[in-house]
Amino acid sequence: MANDVPAVPVSAPASPADLKVVRNHRKEAIVLLVLICILAAFAFWMLVENSRLQGRIMLLERENASLDNEVDDLGDTNAYLTTQNSNLQNEKSNLQSEIARLQQAAEENKFEFYYADLAKQRYGVDDLQEYLDRWEWVEGSYVQGSFDCSEMSAYIEWRLENEGYHTRIVCGKSPWGSGYHAWLLVETSVGKYMPVEATAYDMVSWYSSYFNNYFKYDRSFETIQDALAYSQSEFDWWNT
Repeated sequence: MANDVPAVPVSAPASPADLKVVRNHRKEAIVLLVLICILAAFAFWMLVENSRLQGRIMLLERENASLDNEVDDLGDTNAYLTTQNSNLQNEKSNLQSEIARLQQAAEENKFEFYYADLAKQRYGVDDLQEYLDRWEWVEGSYVQGSFDCSEMSAYIEWRLENEGYHTRIVCGKSPWGSGYHAWLLVETSVGKYMPVEATAYDMVSWYSSYFNNYFKYDRSFETIQDALAYSQSEFDWWNT
């Protein structure tokens, strides 16, 4: 029966060459495992980075959409402002035209009430002298080139006309022979005139040695409009 005992195989000891092969396989397996881990980590990082970039892209798309909306809003605002500016320009142009029209009307009518509409004309040398004696220029009234003989004559002509005296402004060589001058001729009887020296606010006496020279002149102006037509700046006493 002793021959029925199962035989146990006896393993032969591994040879050095076999052991070397096994070690090499282990090394390769470890290297492969490390590479797999590295690739897995890289793949995971790629997934995370891709997810982050996708989120960034979505955020940029939202910001871009918001900017597009702002651009559209600015476009609408710009169109509105352009329309408003056009309206304001039109309104400004209309106002300027209206101002120009009113200024023209004022210019045309500014002398409408310059002279009073008196029913009766006044005459008389004594009457004229009495009226002139009520007034005199304050010291320093005469200002050469600003308020001199021409403006003074125009001013007194206005006052005399509104008191009923028919008065003309005349210009010419000064009666005493010094430079150019302006003075007044006032009708004191029908067709008869007396000279008035505007700078002195006084009538020229018959006894003056220059009396006759006051009737020698180059120009005569019946109204202030006539005087201004000759010189716009010489007779505008209201601007001085």
